[in-house]
Amino acid sequence: LDLVQIPFATSEGIVWKAQANGILYVYSIDGRLNYSSTHSAGDDVNIPLSSSLSGLQLVQFTPEGLDYNYQKTWKVVIPN
Repeated sequence: LDLVQIPFATSEGIVWKAQANGILYVYSIDGRLNYSSTHSAGDDVNIPLSSSLSGLQLVQFTPEGLDYNYQKTWKVVIPN
């Protein structure tokens, strides 16, 4: 059962649709947290491009209740 849609990168940032309640994190490849926010199922998420949010990013979704069986992590590359 896949609770989350795969996020994708555009020249304007990262686009994602929450399929469950939880927290979305975006890390740089060196582990620096660049973004985090809480979302509800059905939310359309648009994370704008910034100086820290560029190139290769790790996007992680942790569902509410910390059910790590459904925690997901993706690699996205934001085009310059």
